[in-house]
Amino acid sequence: MTSLKDRDPVASIALIVSLGALIVSSWQYSSQIEHNRLSVRPNVVVTYILEGGKKERNGIYMANPGLGPAIIKAVSVDVGGKSYDATDKRVWRNVFRDLAIVPGCFRQGWVESGNTLKSGEEWGLLTMTHADPPVVGEHACPIELLKFLKAEGLKVRVQYESMYGEPYEVVRESWIDDDVISDVATVFIQQIVVPKLTEQLQDMVEQFKKFGEQMQQAEANEEKRTAELWGLMLLWKLYEHPLQTPYEELYGVPPD
Repeated sequence: MTSLKDRDPVASIALIVSLGALIVSSWQYSSQIEHNRLSVRPNVVVTYILEGGKKERNGIYMANPGLGPAIIKAVSVDVGGKSYDATDKRVWRNVFRDLAIVPGCFRQGWVESGNTLKSGEEWGLLTMTHADPPVVGEHACPIELLKFLKAEGLKVRVQYESMYGEPYEVVRESWIDDDVISDVATVFIQQIVVPKLTEQLQDMVEQFKKFGEQMQQAEANEEKRTAELWGLMLLWKLYEHPLQTPYEELYGVPPD
């Protein structure tokens, strides 16, 4: 067996250089892989948004402000002590049935497993209807939305993966409280209720105006019918008792 002293110094140096190059290459490769992973890492966020306006964003939204796409694996909604699978198209119908909330007040969305949420994209999981006015039957939709967002234990859970199959999870609880509801309700009243009341008052004024015009027309028609009746009575009197001619009045007999 040869000792290190017996080896060719040049060969030893070449071996050391090769080992160093291999180590550096491995480190660079690992760094590149890590860089690639980070450069496409998704970042799914769930937000409860109340902008107040009837054409604004109001509801639950899921967005991806991360650098890469998010591959959705599972979505669930926990509320009222129950958990609902949000990949089921009937999820919101089941939720609203259990919470006694009017479903017609909402634009309902769901997420199928395997869907991809692109970078910078936002999905509306549950948003208030854009109907004008936002009223279903006797129920004001803003009130129904606030009632739902303040429901006991409301939270949304999203499980997703990156392009490299790395698993992630986000859980977001509702932050809506009485103070927020008070502030948003004021905006809703100003933008929705007050214009609706104004519109109703205008309709009432128009109805009263039309009623007045109808009364005036009815009064004019009544006067016309009365005049026609008096005219008919006068004609009848003249027919039954014709007036004497001036000749008869003078001579008492009719002319030859």
